[in-house]
This record gives sequence, C-alpha cells and structure tokens, in this order.
Amino acid sequence: MMYTRIAALAGVLVLAGCATAPGANSPSPSESGIAVTGTVFASPGCGGPQRLDAPCRDKPVPGAQVQLAAGGRTAATTTTDAQGRFRVVVPAGDYRITAHNVGYASQASKDISVTGPLDLTLTVDSGLR
Repeated sequence: MMYTRIAALAGVLVLAGCATAPGANSPSPSESGIAVTGTVFASPGCGGPQRLDAPCRDKPVPGAQVQLAAGGRTAATTTTDAQGRFRVVVPAGDYRITAHNVGYASQASKDISVTGPLDLTLTVDSGLR
C-alpha cells in the first residue's frame, strides 16, 4: 500500500515537472557537467570479402576503454557496456576522446568541443580482414 502511494506521488511530481523520471538522461545531484555518450564499434564486423547485397555490419565493442583528455590530462575514463555504449560527464570544454579496442591493439580518437550533451560514434579496427 505504501509503495503504491509513493509511486503515485512520484508520477505526479514527474508530470508536474518537479522531478525527473527514473532513467532519464540528466545528471544525478552528485554529477556536475555535461553528458557525453556514445557507442564504440569495430570494423569490419566480419572477415573476408564483403558482399554488396549483404554487407557485414560493424559490431559493438563491449568492455572498450574510453578516455577523455584535455590539455594532456585525463578528464574522464569509462568502459563500454555489453552493447558498446558509454557515458561520462565532464565540464564544458575541448577534449580528445579515445576508444581502445579489447584484445586488439587499435584505437580511435576524435577531437570534440563539449558545449552541450553529445552522442558520438567511435570506430576501432577489428583486425579482421
């Protein structure tokens, strides 16, 4: 009974704009900064020749290390989830984001300017040919 009342109150607060729905992409009270999200893919996704009528899609890289650096110093580091997705929160500024493939010495880097939420794609070499 108590849980039902709490859930109903939470729903009213969300609808009134006084609270954020669970799982929403806003920083938690302990986070300050801007969310940078994205996916790390490995390409090519399969070895051998590619067919034009059935191309091999790039594959997400679970467990890839993702690092944001500014001025040669690490600002944030995270690891991708099972779907190759990542999320970090950093202050506004200019960064170099680098993703490292797992089990194969390849990486992909991109210079970014964080002024608002970003969603990026980084593609590393899969080593398949």
